[in-house]
Amino acid sequence: MKYALNIGEGGRILSVTFARFAMPWMPLSDTLPEGDITDYRFIGAEYVYDPLPRPEPPEEPTIEERLDECEMTADMAYINSELALAMLEEF
Repeated sequence: MKYALNIGEGGRILSVTFARFAMPWMPLSDTLPEGDITDYRFIGAEYVYDPLPRPEPPEEPTIEERLDECEMTADMAYINSELALAMLEEF
């Protein structure tokens, strides 16, 4: 089976499809590397393992931050309900 490689800047593999769906500029390969295809570059008809750095996961909010957010949400719900009641009284 042949695979068509969608190649980005610097030879980075962005995605893979079957050869029958290939665009004319896409290189073809008989094999695929193991793992995440985007960790590879395709240079000179060879796969070169070169993973991009993974982003750090976001920090979990503290309990105080979560409580503040809940309080703000509750305040907004109260304000919205007061505005809705005021609008109904005008009708």
